[in-house]
Amino acid sequence: MTVRELIGRAIPIALVAAGVALAVALYADYRNQPLNALRAKTLIEFDHPVRPGVIIDAITTAYGVYVNFEYPNDPGGEATYLPEMQPSAAVGDSLQTFFHSIEEESDGLLKGLQIGDSLNIIPANRRWTDHRSNLDRIIGANIEGVSAADGLRAIASAVNQYSVPGYPLQLNPGGVRAGFAPPDVFNTATIKPVSASQITAREAICRVLDGAPYETSWIYGHSRGEAFLTIRFYENGGLMKGTPASPEEQAFWSNMDSQP
Repeated sequence: MTVRELIGRAIPIALVAAGVALAVALYADYRNQPLNALRAKTLIEFDHPVRPGVIIDAITTAYGVYVNFEYPNDPGGEATYLPEMQPSAAVGDSLQTFFHSIEEESDGLLKGLQIGDSLNIIPANRRWTDHRSNLDRIIGANIEGVSAADGLRAIASAVNQYSVPGYPLQLNPGGVRAGFAPPDVFNTATIKPVSASQITAREAICRVLDGAPYETSWIYGHSRGEAFLTIRFYENGGLMKGTPASPEEQAFWSNMDSQP
């Protein structure tokens, strides 16, 4: 057998070996992603239909992670529409398996999705087609050397140039609109840079909060005349107790609603 023939036989074998190695590496990466790697340590089971907040808390208890939630609301319409849900997970089930249960229980309205390091439950197929979610908006982001508060303000400003008519993206960190102030670290601690020429507002928010040196989750939804992104802060594994916000702080965040 000539050298040329030996090389001709070796090349296909090498290509197959490389392909197998790549497939193994991709599968290992897939298995190690939180949606697949995280396993329920406790049973999740509900005796009756439950609201999203109860589901999010159950995920935290069973999987030890915080999940963001986006309501599939119609601006100006019913703010609370969701099918009655009783998702479940056995001990050892992956988080992806539980997200599949949520998708089935919501009649395909919701899906679980990993965005960067964030775990999210978001609308899969919007029930209403005549409105666009503010978080679907494609924006540019160049956020560096600032706090999470400033990063989210920049995102809101970019979104509100083209927001859902009458429903600008409003920030509600720590429940400030209900009279509670966000922790000081939200306004002072520098986050990791976020830079992208085209990114959804949803992904930009996830990346900003992923880069903060503290634990958070967020909830977003429309109601009549409102569109709030509420940031929840955690401390020692539980929700941080809110401190009263001054009238000046409440007024400051209320001014974030206006169109630029």
